[in-house]
Amino acid sequence: MTTVLAIIGGIVVLLGTATRIPLALSSLVRACIPLVQALDDLHEAIRHRRRRLHDSGTDEDEDQNHTVSKHDQQDAAAGK
Repeated sequence: MTTVLAIIGGIVVLLGTATRIPLALSSLVRACIPLVQALDDLHEAIRHRRRRLHDSGTDEDEDQNHTVSKHDQQDAAAGK
């Protein structure tokens, strides 16, 4: 008799916990949306860069040596 009550109690606890799983999963999916969007943006930026390098015919290492950052461009515009 005690075993049956323990099993019923365990089932009640598991069912109570199982009702929170869908909410937790939906929260997890919602939290991952910005990550997926950022990865998509990164993928698109890499594809755009490769396409630009391919179209210009420059070597990637050569292009990196001549890349000027936005900060450097702002400094040059400000006369620093």
